[in-house]
Amino acid sequence: MQTIRWGILGTGAIAHQFAHGLGFARGAVLQAVGSRTVANAQAFAAAYGFQRAHADTAALLADPEVDVIYIATPNENHHADCLAAIAAGKAVLCEKPFALDAVQSREVLAAAQAANVFCMEAMWMLCAPAVIEAAEALQRGVIGKPLMLTAQLGFAHQPSATSRLFNGAGAGALLDLGVYPLALAQALLGTPETVRAVVSRGAGGVDETLSIALGYASGAQASLSASLRTTLLNSASVQGSEGVLHLDHPLYFPQRYRIERITPQATAPSAAVPRAGLRQHPALAPLLDLARGLRNSLRSKGVLRRPHGTGYTAEAEEVMRCLREGLKASPRVSPAHTEAVMHTVDRIRAAWSA
Repeated sequence: MQTIRWGILGTGAIAHQFAHGLGFARGAVLQAVGSRTVANAQAFAAAYGFQRAHADTAALLADPEVDVIYIATPNENHHADCLAAIAAGKAVLCEKPFALDAVQSREVLAAAQAANVFCMEAMWMLCAPAVIEAAEALQRGVIGKPLMLTAQLGFAHQPSATSRLFNGAGAGALLDLGVYPLALAQALLGTPETVRAVVSRGAGGVDETLSIALGYASGAQASLSASLRTTLLNSASVQGSEGVLHLDHPLYFPQRYRIERITPQATAPSAAVPRAGLRQHPALAPLLDLARGLRNSLRSKGVLRRPHGTGYTAEAEEVMRCLREGLKASPRVSPAHTEAVMHTVDRIRAAWSA
């Protein structure tokens, strides 16, 4: 198996999680790490077994023994760091959000194409085996025509002026969490025709909670939510004409999906008034509810798909698969997909500002 030599730019929390997952990736060589200080780079390299530590971005990008760079810098630096890595001829895996807006994403993707360099957004959700299989099931029509997608991702945080979540150009629920349900909707339903949004802002003006409504030419709709202030269901469902497909918690990397079959009810010619009877008896109601729950459980087919290693392993192995096959883009997290999501992000901002 051809080995792929990795460099990591940045030594924050997400870089630590990626480095841990990279250690499980088959054929990955933990080659080098770059940080703003020698001490940080050396400590990170020692913790995960990287062979070299660089004190700045330029030194990492100039390392001739690095094949691909994982960019784990703050959101507002992704654009410049991607362009610098591409200019250095390095393949790029950039942590989400890929950029701050559609203009930046187009510039990075155009630069990668012009330089004939591989570039992919680190949207690990789309590399999850459960998500890949669920998307294939939808394509086969297992739930009939998709009519509605619901997806939520939210975690309760205490607002802080020093936190990247609440301060800076890359702050806010939309870029930090909202891109996940948006990426799922784009992958399963395509690009929306209509975009509506409602936002709740914090004291600093940052979007802390938002709800998004998307409409599609097919007639399908999507209802998406993200929050930095409260914990949401953190799962997703696609409701179709013949069934429902559930992606279980956590939405950012589900490991189980379930398919629940439904039988559309025939429309009665006239609405009959139900008669009171045993079904409404207080003593029997709990038993009937239990029976209905058991019936629904039996109708629902659950499939567990654990990845090799962690979710970060899955996205790293997707990058390495593409590099070994000579691809300049991933078919699972394509440039077109990334650009479409960032375009919808811009439309959401326009909608909540209207």
